[in-house]
Amino acid sequence: MAADIFNSPDRDRFFKSIDFRWYDLPPTSNPDGIPTPYALYHCQEVAQEVVAELRAASAAVGQVLLETWQILREMEDEDLEYYGFPESTWNIIRWDAMPPWCMRLDWCWNEQTETYKVIEVNSQTPSFWYEPTIGNGLVAQHFGLQSVDAEPGALLAKTLQVQLQQAAQQLGKPLSQCQVGFTALNNPEDLNTMNWLSSYHAGSKAFPLEQMRLDNRRRVYDSADDRQIDILIMWYPLEWLILDTDSQGEELWPELERLILDKKVVLINFGSAFSLQSKGVFALIRDMGLGEFSPAAAATIQRYFPKTAVDEIEIGDSYFAKPIFGRQGEGAVAVIDGKEAFAGNCADPFYTEQPYVYQELLEFPTTSVAGAEMTELWGVWLYHDDGKMVADALGKRLSKSKVTDDGAYWCPIGFAAS
Repeated sequence: MAADIFNSPDRDRFFKSIDFRWYDLPPTSNPDGIPTPYALYHCQEVAQEVVAELRAASAAVGQVLLETWQILREMEDEDLEYYGFPESTWNIIRWDAMPPWCMRLDWCWNEQTETYKVIEVNSQTPSFWYEPTIGNGLVAQHFGLQSVDAEPGALLAKTLQVQLQQAAQQLGKPLSQCQVGFTALNNPEDLNTMNWLSSYHAGSKAFPLEQMRLDNRRRVYDSADDRQIDILIMWYPLEWLILDTDSQGEELWPELERLILDKKVVLINFGSAFSLQSKGVFALIRDMGLGEFSPAAAATIQRYFPKTAVDEIEIGDSYFAKPIFGRQGEGAVAVIDGKEAFAGNCADPFYTEQPYVYQELLEFPTTSVAGAEMTELWGVWLYHDDGKMVADALGKRLSKSKVTDDGAYWCPIGFAAS
C-alpha cells in the first residue's frame, strides 16, 4: 500500500532526511494545535513542453516588468498614489537604481481552457523558494523521476554574486570587507529559507528580523552579536515595515530610509522589488497602453497579462478583487454577475481596508491528488541576469479551495524517467 501523502512515517523520514524543516506548518497555524501538512509525499509527472513554455512566458513577462519598473521611477506623486503606493515609499522607489534581483510569478496556466495569464508578482517574499529550486529535484529522485532543473540553484548563485558586487561598489569597498546579512521573520519557513539562501555566499549570516537594530552610530546591526551589517537581503515587505515602531512607539522606517539613502547600508531587492510588488502595477500596465512599451513587450502584455483595473467598473460585474498589497489570498473576493461567489481569508483589516484592484476572473486548472480535486497554481522564479530577467526554478501549489492561501500544499514535480 502506498504511503499517505499527507501524513505517514515514510513521509516524515524522507523530508527529515533532506533537512526540509517546514514540510508541516507549525501547530500555531492550526486551531487544533497540531501541525498542518504542507509538503505532499508525492511527485507529479509534468511534461517538458509545459515547463519550457512556462519558462519562456515568464521570461517575457519579466521583460515587461523591467520596462515598467523604469517607468515607475519617473512617475509623478499623484500617479504613485493612484496605484496604491504609500507616500513614505516614494523616495526609495525613485532612488533605488539597482534592478530587482529576483521575483516569483504566479500563473493561471490552464491548458484545457487555453488560459495562460500571470496573476501577480511576488518580489519581496521568501516563500516557495527552496521547494522549486532544490526540493523538486530531491523528491523527483526519490520517486524515480527526473529533475525539471539541470543545474538547481546555479542561476541563483551567479546572479546573487553580481548583486552583492554591485552593492559593495555602492559602499565603496571590496565585497570581501562587507558583512552580508540575510534576515526574515523568525518563523520556520522564512528563517529556514534565509539560512538556506545564505549558504550561497560564504561568510554571510542569517538572523531573525526581530534581532535587527539601528543605533546612533548610524549602522544596522544584529543585536545578538553587535555585528554591523553592510549589505542586507531582508525578506520583509516594505508595506509592513513603514508601519513598524520600536518599543517607545517611534517609527523605524524614517531612520532606516536615511541609512539607505546615505549608503550606510545597501539593501538588495528592495526599492525596485517593492515597486513591482503592488497589484496596482498590473492596472498601470493596462492603463498605459501598448504604445508605451517595446513591440515585444506589447505582444507579451496582450497574451499573458489579465485585464486589471483600479476601478471595478472597467472590468464588469464578474471579477476577482484583491488588496493592492495582498498576500496568500487575504481579503480576496471573486464576484460573478455582481454577486460574491467565493473568497479568501478576510479576517485581517490590514488587507480588507486597503485599496483594491480588480482583475478579470480566470478559471484555474484543477488536478486530482489522493482522491481530492484541487486548484492548481504555478510559480516561476526569475533572476536578473545581464540586463534581462531569466526564468529558472518553477513549482506547483495545490489548494482545496479556489483561492490559494497560506495552507496550500507544495506538490513536487518531475519529468518522466528516461
